[in-house]
Amino acid sequence: MNLYPLPNATGNPITNQNNYIFSSKATQNTDKYDIRTDMNITEKTKMFARYSRQQDTRLSTGTLPLPIGGGRSITDHFTQALVDLNRTITQNVVADVGFSFGRSLGIQYGRSNGFDNSTLGWPSSLTSLLAPQFPVFNIGDITGTANGGDAIVNKQPRNIFSTLGVVYIQHGRHGFKVGGDIRNIHFNEGQNATPSGSYTFNRVYTQGPTPTTASTTSGSVIFSVRCL
Repeated sequence: MNLYPLPNATGNPITNQNNYIFSSKATQNTDKYDIRTDMNITEKTKMFARYSRQQDTRLSTGTLPLPIGGGRSITDHFTQALVDLNRTITQNVVADVGFSFGRSLGIQYGRSNGFDNSTLGWPSSLTSLLAPQFPVFNIGDITGTANGGDAIVNKQPRNIFSTLGVVYIQHGRHGFKVGGDIRNIHFNEGQNATPSGSYTFNRVYTQGPTPTTASTTSGSVIFSVRCL
């Protein structure tokens, strides 16, 4: 509870709710480049090679300042390498073959990545199992510490190996194309939706006089949290 920021607005004059205003910038940066070279091996044989690279970095904001406010960091890497060989066999027959490799890698962390969960007072037997991010606390009546989407730790490497061969035949007014496309696709995903745990607090254990009967006028969510 000590990590919650102090009020910076008047809020509701009766309940004092909505007494904190927070805003922050979401950013997206993209870096991209392409390198290509062409070679005329002979009059009838030509080749080119290309290497392309792109990286996107997106930072989204949470509902409160760090480390408790959530937000996520997503980095996408895209890489492609291609070699293509074109051969004019006869005046009416042209062959083309290409080899390519493509890789995409998506990585997501919570904006609080690097947080030391032992500072919450939890035992090392628990914190040693957790990702270094602030946990998700769903707390009734007040804004929670993060949402589930922000807490996800995700890593998705995907590879595509491709071979394409085509023969073009021109016969009079007719054109024919025959060939094949072979692709080997690797899709790997490692994802943990709640790598630091998810905890929910409500009035159940402090409401009364009957604890099994829901009540909006008795019990204290904050007291439940402080009993943690």
